Amino acid sequence: MSALLTLSRRLKRCDDALNAAVTVACVACFVIMLLTVALQILSRYVLASPPFWTEELARWSMVWGGLLGATVAFHEGADPKLYQPPLRRPWVRVAQAVARLAGAWIFLGTVLWFSVPFLARQAQQVSEGLGISPVWVALAVPVSAVVICLHALALALTAPFLPPPINHDPEQDLH
Repeated sequence: MSALLTLSRRLKRCDDALNAAVTVACVACFVIMLLTVALQILSRYVLASPPFWTEELARWSMVWGGLLGATVAFHEGADPKLYQPPLRRPWVRVAQAVARLAGAWIFLGTVLWFSVPFLARQAQQVSEGLGISPVWVALAVPVSAVVICLHALALALTAPFLPPPINHDPEQDLH
C-alpha cells in the first residue's frame, strides 16, 4: 500500500506542476490581451492611428486564456457542478473521481476526434491581421481538452489513496 501511496503522491505533484504551468500560461494570455487592448485604445483615441494587428492578437489571447482557465478550474474543482456530494466516505470520493474521468473523456474524446479535421481546415487559411495561420488559435481547443483529460485521469488514479481535499467555499473569498 505504501508504494501506491508514494506513486499517488508523485502523480499528484506532477498534476499540480502541470496545473501551475497552465496557470502561468493562462495569466500570460490575459496580460497579453490586456496590454494589446490598452494599446488599441491608446492608439485609437490618442494617436488616431490604431495598429491593425492588436484586435486579432487580443482576441486570440482571450481564446487561449479562457480555455486554459477552464483547465485550471477543472483541476481546482471550481468547474460548474449540479450537485456536490459530501466527500466523507472514500467510496464516494472514488466514484465521483471515476464519474468525472468518464464524463471528461467521453466529451473531450469527441472534441479531440473532431479536432483533427478542424485543425486541417484551419491550417489552410491565413489571418488578415497577423498574417499567420489560425491553426494556432484553434490549437487551444485540443490542448485544453488534453490537459483536462490528464487532470481527470490523475484525479481518478489518486482519489483512492490520498486524503480528500479541504473543502473550499469560493463564496468566502468575496467577504
